[in-house]
Parts: sequence; structure tokens; C-alpha cells
Amino acid sequence: TWFWPMWIAITAAASFFAAWAVGRAATPMARGAENPSTNRASRLAWSRGDVTALTLLVLFLVCYIALTLKWEDFAYSDDSSFTLTTLRGHDLSPPIRRAEGRFWPLGFQEFNLIRHFTRTVVGYHVLPILQLLVLCGILLLLDEELSITARTGLTALVLVLPAITVSFGGLIYGERNLVLWLVCLALSIKRFERTQATAWAVSAVICAQIMIYYKEVAFLLLWGLAVGRLVLRCKK
Repeated sequence: TWFWPMWIAITAAASFFAAWAVGRAATPMARGAENPSTNRASRLAWSRGDVTALTLLVLFLVCYIALTLKWEDFAYSDDSSFTLTTLRGHDLSPPIRRAEGRFWPLGFQEFNLIRHFTRTVVGYHVLPILQLLVLCGILLLLDEELSITARTGLTALVLVLPAITVSFGGLIYGERNLVLWLVCLALSIKRFERTQATAWAVSAVICAQIMIYYKEVAFLLLWGLAVGRLVLRCKK
């Protein structure tokens, strides 16, 4: 009952503290705007091969999405979460299960909003499809040291990995949210390192906060990231 007020309060406090800490540590140089000359991607000319690679990726995504929607009719056993609740006009409660030792309260909460707009299986898949497109867009922007063709190839490779096809292929797999916010976290950290902008620091904090409450194992990812970065900085 009190999860949402507590989560919002904790997230707001963490964001405020991150903004305050970055503001205190920032130097005049760090507060400056990003130097366009450092953006290698903006200097890369698009070749015919880059356009061809992106066109093939778009065609691949169209087929990928079509296969995701094919044969979907809320017939999978775990789809009872929708047929017995949201499709009947009821909200899904946050998955806080003390008896099982599970705590991932943000799981499936997006469907409490979706149910107000649609009752069709295609409508329920709109959000996962949008998340997939955002994932591809971030992957194409993340590593600017690679050529556009290389980034396109890596994006296609990621899409065919079993973990990604399963996570984005079914409605009941909350791991897709973890994957999406993980790449958003990586993008926020990279942009913050370049610009030292407070907004990117706050964005990283919010991404981490959402990840933790979508899946318990996210703590291990964030802990490893934080400890690894601290160790590397201490060595320098």
C-alpha cells in the first residue's frame, strides 16, 4: 500500500542529493557545454554502406516485430495475470511476495496504465515494441568510436540473442525493462562523463533506482559497476 509514496520519496531524495553533489564538485570547465569537436559521430560522413546497413536493420526490425505479434492471443499460461486482472478492469498489485522472498514491485505495473487504453493483444504489445525501438536507438548512439555499419551490425547481433528475443517476445517477461534501463544507465553515465551535466547525473540515478525495483539481480549489476569504477579511479 505504501510502496509508491515511499519509492517516489526515495527517488526524489536520491535525485536531489545527486544534483547537489555534482553541483558542489563541478568546476567551471565541467559546467561548460559539450564541445562539438569531441563528438566523433557528428564528423562521420554517411557512406552508401552505412545507409544500406541501416535500411537492412529497419527491414529486420519490421520482420522482428511481425513475428513478435504472430500467434499472440493471451493463450500462454502466465498470461493469466492479464486475463484474470487487467483485462477485467483490475490493477495488478506490486509483486511483493514475502513468502517467496521476492521483491520486484515495479513488475507489470505498466499494464495498469495500458489497460485504460486497450484490451487487445496488439495494444498490449505496443509498449514492448516501443521499448525495443528505443533499445536499438541507444545501441546505435552508445559507441561513437565505431562506424555506423559496425554499430548497426552489433545492434542486429544483440536482437538475435536468446535473452533479448525471449525478453521482448512475451508480455510476462519483466527482464526487458531491466535491459532497457540498463542501456539508459550506460548512456547517462557516458554523457555525464563527457559533459559533467547535472541532468545526466540525475538521469543515471533514476535509471538505477528503476532497475533495482524491476528485478532483484539488478543490485549485482549496479554494485559491480560502482565498485569497478571506484577501483579504476583509485588506480589512476
